Amino acid sequence: MRTTLHPLIATLLVAPVLAACGSTGSPHVAALPAGVSSGTTTSESAGTVERTGTSDSDGADGSPGRPQFRLDDTDARRTALINAYSQCLIDHGATRLTGRESSAPQIVPAGGDGVPFITVADPVPTAAKAACASRLPLMPPQVEAATNPHFHEQSLAYVGCLRKHGEWVELLNNHDLDWTYAEGHPVPEDNAAIEQACLMEAFS
Repeated sequence: MRTTLHPLIATLLVAPVLAACGSTGSPHVAALPAGVSSGTTTSESAGTVERTGTSDSDGADGSPGRPQFRLDDTDARRTALINAYSQCLIDHGATRLTGRESSAPQIVPAGGDGVPFITVADPVPTAAKAACASRLPLMPPQVEAATNPHFHEQSLAYVGCLRKHGEWVELLNNHDLDWTYAEGHPVPEDNAAIEQACLMEAFS
């Protein structure tokens, strides 16, 4: 049985720093407070993220809250959010991986838009994590039970959609979309497209 994560989380974990720097041992980037919105926009051509307002998660001083992924994110926006966080860690003392750290060939992974993810060596300094906590992206509120009152029925619809299109998966819990492939079933070649389409169908 092969364990996986829903597509948004899987995208995040391509950049190793996000797996290493979560606030808990969970594979999730963050727990979501109710009512959070991003207050961000993305300059996709430049690969940067700009904050353009405040959100429900703003501090008392009115500083912008954390950026948040959307279900309908473009690859460019998603990559930009990840890279903004990774670059912040580097600016505060983390080490960037370039693929030249050893004699063995390494590949710096690219996002779906072809732009390379900025990858950071583990362990990341505690001071860097603290300094960049406000840059760590939140998951869309639709994909966790804590922030979506309709999560249970929508998660079942999501799994049903995946199975209808040949992805035999089983949810690992009842509070988020972590799932595993069932044994004895092949994985379709276009699984990424299927997963994104089912995510939008079930949760939009």
